[in-house]
Amino acid sequence: MLGGKLPIMGRIFWPLIFWPLIVSLLLALGGCATALNPKPTANLTPKGGAGGGEWTGRLSLKVTAAEPEKNTSFSANFELSGSADQGTWLLLSPLGSTVAKLDWGPQGAVLLSNERGTEPGPGSGQGPGPRQFESIESLLRHTPVSGLPFAALFDWLQGKPTAVAGWRVDLSQFSSGKLRAQRLSTDPAIDLRLVLDR
Repeated sequence: MLGGKLPIMGRIFWPLIFWPLIVSLLLALGGCATALNPKPTANLTPKGGAGGGEWTGRLSLKVTAAEPEKNTSFSANFELSGSADQGTWLLLSPLGSTVAKLDWGPQGAVLLSNERGTEPGPGSGQGPGPRQFESIESLLRHTPVSGLPFAALFDWLQGKPTAVAGWRVDLSQFSSGKLRAQRLSTDPAIDLRLVLDR
């Protein structure tokens, strides 16, 4: 080299040698950026295949009875997995602690709640421990959503407008992850709203 400069041939071939390496590095970095920042997409399709699904989100429930002292309302986060035949439903506080857990299957259903039950299931003791029931329908009769059409709920969660006598389901905002089910003709009236995580 003279005066610290590359020969003419060196100045020609240096970019040819290193440009492929630089391009490869940029592509690799671009690929990492894409993997770390995927484009958000709505996914309301339940996981789990034909054997059931998995849903998470928020629910709010309002129960209006003829006797005002029986009125109630609450909201909670939830995690629901399985099907109407077998599954688990968790109700969670805003801080993520479990408020109640429902498990059901062919052998019956179990309710685990942090609150003292006024109507424990057969064979269970008084208090907030696990309570056993013959079926999920029997379990639900001891909750504010007594009469909830459980099998239809799983259809609604998949966007299927299954009709149930005495109930009205609104799936007009299902593409945004929202659904509403109301029982209007029976005391107490029930207004259940679900917002699914996207």
